[in-house]
Amino acid sequence: AGAAGNGSAGKRHIYLHATWRTGSSFLGELFNQHPDVFYLYEPMWHLWQALYPGDALSLQGALRDMLRALFRCDFSVLRLYTAPSGHRDRLEIGLIDGATCEETCPPRALRELEAECRKYPVVVIKDVRLLELSALLPLLREPGLNLRVVQLFRDPRAVICQSWLRDLLLARRAPDWLRRRYTQLRYEDLVREPRAELRRLLRFAGLTVPPALEDFVLNMTRGAAYSSDRPFLISARDAREAVHAWRGRLSRQQVRQVEAACGEAMSILAYPLS
Repeated sequence: AGAAGNGSAGKRHIYLHATWRTGSSFLGELFNQHPDVFYLYEPMWHLWQALYPGDALSLQGALRDMLRALFRCDFSVLRLYTAPSGHRDRLEIGLIDGATCEETCPPRALRELEAECRKYPVVVIKDVRLLELSALLPLLREPGLNLRVVQLFRDPRAVICQSWLRDLLLARRAPDWLRRRYTQLRYEDLVREPRAELRRLLRFAGLTVPPALEDFVLNMTRGAAYSSDRPFLISARDAREAVHAWRGRLSRQQVRQVEAACGEAMSILAYPLS
């Protein structure tokens, strides 16, 4: 792979566009398991911690600029938003146990991570703080960046996201060049047909489909149990049970309220009303 900083041919960048509680950590981990992927797990958390609370929409430009730098394997931007300390250069890559890493992960110089990033043909970033697809348009148009976007959706009765309708309408009206760089994924489809959806996603990203990764996605979605009490724990579970977990957690009135507010988005995404 050529260096990301010079926009070399063949280097690809994938942004996993999602919101909280949609299964985005699991989706990101699928890419993290691929041997050709350099994966960053929610790196914009640092900016968010430094500048939020505030107007979340006003931060979108700063988030986009940070994303551009990170895709080009320039991690110096992280120094702007981390408190000066002995561990200022520690960066969490991939899905790890934070408490354990605090004790056992040695600090790494950012320049070492940048060099490692440049070795990989594909850089994938997953984050939940870029609130609208439109914020990514300048990056999608940028020559040499070769950005592609996977947007993850989930039944809004399981998670609320008010910006989805704007994203869906933007995608529906998008020109052909944008459609080629953008794909949608429903969490429910991923857990019901994990291998088929994995193959589709990897083709979109220009990646091979290792048999071990097909085994991994099947194992992670066909475990023995599901626990909604630990939604951020990535472990083998029967994720199919999560699809309808909202039925036991929402009252009929709450379901009606969500469906009234999200009915148009649900229709576009083919989620049937209860």
